[in-house]
This record gives sequence, C-alpha cells and structure tokens, in this order.
Amino acid sequence: MAKEKKKSMNIRPLDEMDINLRTKDLLTRALEIYNSGATAYQRPLTLGLPKKPTAAMDECIKCTDGIINQFKPEWQALAAPKFLGYALLSSIAQDPLIRAGIETIADDMTRKFVELVSQGEEDLSSKISDLEADLQSFRIKSLFNRALSLTGYMGGCLVYIDTGKLDDEEKKAPLYLDKATFKPGSLRGFKIIEPINVYPGFYNSSDPTADNYFNPETWFVLGKEYHKSRFLYFAQNEVPLLLKPLYNFFGISLSQQVLEYVQNFTENRRSAQRLLNKFSLTIWKTDMSAFLSGGGCKDLTERVKYFNAQRNNDGTALLDKETEQMEQINTPLSGVTDIVSMSLDLAPVILGISKDKYFGDLPKGLNASSEGTNRIYYDKIQSLNEKISYDNVEKIIKILQLNRFGEIDDNISFQFAPLWEMDERERAEINKIHADTAAVYVDRGCLSQEEVRGSLADNPDSGYSNIDVDDVPETDNFADVDLEDKDEAGSVFDEALDEWDESKHPRAENGQFGSGGNSEKENKVNAEEKIKAVRIDFTKDNVLPELNAEDLEELGVESKPVLLKKTVIERNLKQHPDVEREDYRSMLASALYAPDAIIPGNADKPYYNFIARTSSEKNSVVLLEVANNKNNFEIVHLHWAKNKQRKSLERKGERIKKKS
Repeated sequence: MAKEKKKSMNIRPLDEMDINLRTKDLLTRALEIYNSGATAYQRPLTLGLPKKPTAAMDECIKCTDGIINQFKPEWQALAAPKFLGYALLSSIAQDPLIRAGIETIADDMTRKFVELVSQGEEDLSSKISDLEADLQSFRIKSLFNRALSLTGYMGGCLVYIDTGKLDDEEKKAPLYLDKATFKPGSLRGFKIIEPINVYPGFYNSSDPTADNYFNPETWFVLGKEYHKSRFLYFAQNEVPLLLKPLYNFFGISLSQQVLEYVQNFTENRRSAQRLLNKFSLTIWKTDMSAFLSGGGCKDLTERVKYFNAQRNNDGTALLDKETEQMEQINTPLSGVTDIVSMSLDLAPVILGISKDKYFGDLPKGLNASSEGTNRIYYDKIQSLNEKISYDNVEKIIKILQLNRFGEIDDNISFQFAPLWEMDERERAEINKIHADTAAVYVDRGCLSQEEVRGSLADNPDSGYSNIDVDDVPETDNFADVDLEDKDEAGSVFDEALDEWDESKHPRAENGQFGSGGNSEKENKVNAEEKIKAVRIDFTKDNVLPELNAEDLEELGVESKPVLLKKTVIERNLKQHPDVEREDYRSMLASALYAPDAIIPGNADKPYYNFIARTSSEKNSVVLLEVANNKNNFEIVHLHWAKNKQRKSLERKGERIKKKS
C-alpha cells in the first residue's frame, strides 16, 4: 500500500513554483537577430518600394544584390551585426533607457539651435528679423528636433520641402534654389518622411568618381518618385560603401548601437531583483517522516503558512526544542549594486552622453564637479550639429529667403549657438580681466575711452551693452590733488612770492600785474615770447608764463600764474609713458600759449582742455584748472590725443556747455 501511495504522490504545479517562465522580451529577441549569423543579409523592404520599378532601377538592384551575395558567406560566418529592420527599430524605440538617451541628444542639439548673423558692412538687421520670424512660423526648431530624434531611432530620415501640388514629372524634376524657379510665397511647409516609407531610386554603382556613386538621385515615397533635391537628408553614423544598400542609404541608428548594452543592464537588473527576492532563506528542520511515507501533510502545511504569515520583526516562531531546529541563510549582496551600475555605465559611453546628463544625477563627493564632462558633451553636440544639421539649415535659410525676398543674400549666414554658459561669477571674473587689460591699453595710449566703451557696448556679456558710446562720463583722468600735494604747492607758491619783485611788475589800469619791465611793450609779452620762455624742471614745481589776454577774456577770469607741480609731473610720467620728457616743454607751450581750442572738461569743476594740433593726426592736450578760489591756475595733466579722441573731447565740451 505504501508503494501505491508513493506512485500517486503529486508534485506541485509549475505555476505554484517560483520559476520564471516569461517569454523572451523584445530587447533579447532584437539582440539575437542583431548578432545572428543565420539571418540573411538583404536590402530592407519598405513601404516605399515601387510596384513597377524602372529598367534603370532593375539594373541597380541586380548590381547591389550581386555585391551583397558576393560577401554574404563571410558576413554570415562571422555573425557580424546587421540592420535590424524598421519594424524592430520602431519597437525598441519604446524602451525608456534607449528613448531617454536619444531624446536628450536631440533636445540639446536644438535647445538653442541657430543664430542668424550678417557679414560685411551692410545693415541686414531688418532681413534677419524677418527670417527669424519665418523660422518661428514654420516651426523649424521643432522640425529639426523631431527629425534628429527619428534619426537616432532609425538611422536617418527625409524632410520633404512642400512647394505645392506637383504632377509626376515635376516630382522627378530638381528643385533649383534661385529666383527664376522658386517663386516668393510658394513654400507651404516641411514634412518629415520616415525611412519605412522611402526606397532609394536610381544611383550610380559603376563609377566611384561620379557624384551619384552609391548616392541616390531620386527617392521613392510610397511608390512615387521624387528628386533628392526636394528633400532634406538626415543621416547619422553613415556606414561603409558595401553596407549602404543594407541600411537603405541612411546610417546606423543609435538605438541599434546601444541595444546590447541596455539589454545587458536589463538582464543584470532582473537578476539582482530575483536575488533580492531570494535574499533570505529560512530552513526549518522538523520530522518529515509522515509526509515522506505518503501520509497527510495538512498540519505541516498549516504550520508553515502560519509561520510565513507571522514572519516579521514582531513575529514569534515556536519550535520543539528536542526535535526541531530553525536556520536563517542570507545570500551576500555585496558587489551586486556595483555590477548592475557598471553595466549601465557603458550605455552613455556609446551614446556619447555624460553620465549626469543621462541619469540626471549630480556627481557626489567633496569638490565634485561635472563641468569638464559637460563641456566635452557640449563639444560633441556642436560637432553633431555640424555633421548632421549644417547643410540642412543652410538650405532652409536659402529657401526662406527666396520665399520672402525672392533672392538669396550671401551676406546672411548662421552659426550654432553654443550650449556652454558661464555663471555670474565666471562672467564677472572675465569682465574684470577685460577691464584690467583695457585700463592698461588706455594708460599706454593704445586705446581711447571711446574705443573701450565701444567694446563694452558690442559685448552682450559685459553688462554695459546698452550704453551710448559717445556719452563719455564727465570724469577726469586724474583725481584731485591730494592734501599733501596742496600743502607742498602752497609752500612752493610762497617761495615764488618771496622772489617776486613788485617794482619789476607795475600794475596796469585794471590792477593786474604786468610781466615785468617799465615799457608797454614789455607788459604785453606776445605768445611767441611766452612759448620761448617755457622751461620745465622735473625736480621741482614750475611756474609758467601767464595765459594770453584773449584766452583769459574768453574764459572770463583774471590772470594768474600757471603752476605745474612736481607731483603732477611724476604722476603724468606713469600714466602717460608715451609722452616723453623732451615733449613736455613743446606740448605745454603749444597748448597753453597757442591753442586752437579751449574746451570745458568737467561740468562740476572749472577744468578746461587746452588743445593744439601738432600734426595731421596728433594733438597736444593740457587740462588746466581755472579756479577763482586759488592763487594760481594748476595743470591737472597733459597727454597726446588722436583726432578721434579730440572729437570726443569736443563733443563732451558741447554737452557741458548745453547743461550750463
């Protein structure tokens, strides 16, 4: 009887056992096809295949088939990776990891897109503004985003340039981009054509020197033939010549390239999940003789169910201490996380994305930064735009110009906007470096204030791009004289008064002192004599001849001695090294006693620029303080000025006069 009971003993059904009977998922099946040597190498069948191909097309197909068949044994023997087909590529595009990588790249390639720029001196701002409006109205940025995403999933696509309804012959005719054939207002828009809907038309397969060698002249879209010039062509990771027909004359999709690495991660993640579910195993050693001899096991089963139901931190297990024993076996999990994470780290490498971009996770650790990797990634995005999008953007801009203006202006160009952006601190540091550099150039006389202001106005990141270049602030090149300088100047002036002999300088009728001597001729020392009388001693303060009477009358002030302080000389030598020592005498003499212009230099202070032209492009400038509350006219500074800087000083003087 015992044997009969053993024969009738039932084994648990599979659905009650923890055995994974899940069918192969999509990624696993796709990977098997990708690496299978049994799958035949052939041109992909698409919906675009014409029902009745032309004779030329037949010859083309025969040639391509011959090439493929010649190398088919080697390809299949090596089990080389192959084109998955658009149906399978469309399916794996649903995988979130593959989709996240491709969409990230497409979004960054079009995030800032392009900036229209003008070349030459002609003002094209109005045309550029109109073209930017057309880029918006035709949604070109969104168009490129979808086309680049599709290129990542399928390896390429076409964008149809819709110019209105065409008959069969017009579809096969080239679309010439000139004002004779492209009428203004004829553009209807752009339409994306997925590669499943296209099939290559005629192409040259016999002359490698021809432009159309393995380069289709036409494309079939659902059996209708169109000339290639009526499309924008997008392709990524273009394949070698022998593989072009196999990939429908597009490229290897990113989804196909990253497939194996995403699948490996998926399998590792599932293995880790199964391991986690079986992490803890409870072994209950008890008397199993009744069950093994064919007896009932109801009580044992109920006891196990009760134990599992109460299995938690607050649960209690009751055992017979004489006949029963319980053990807990835990599977070590150390290193599992690292293995799973490492398998996913390869996916962004294949996609060319930085890990923090792909995972949306910032680097961890002290002083950790992703700046370097992000810059490398942005450089790759820039390179991809140049390779994939440049020709298409150039063609679209020409089309938009013809559609709006009826002509193409070659001076209108574009550039891909850089993705890397400096933060406020970096921008401030760079602006500080530029400011220090500009200050050195201004001090050396290499640049004028207006040129520096022009540079600030032209730089959108300077923070001063909206300033009026000609509206120079009313400030002085030098600060007011320090207090100790004033004291020294006062003592020097006192020494000069001690040497003053009033008998040699009789007063005139208006009470002013003469220049010395007893005759009227000596009281009116002309300008030439004053120029000859100028002497400069660089070791002390210098008292110069009085200003000309007509200049005093123009300024509306009484005559006073002109004082050039030693401190001003020392400071001027440092600030304007282009003014040589031997130039001081001639500059002061010509500007103060033979000026061709006296211009206000400050609205709040009695400063005047005495200017004398010394050559066709050069002027000597002396800034003189003409103060009523001082005993002398003090020289503030002197420098050379080109004609452009002189004009700036003149404009500044005019503004001061208007305000006063």
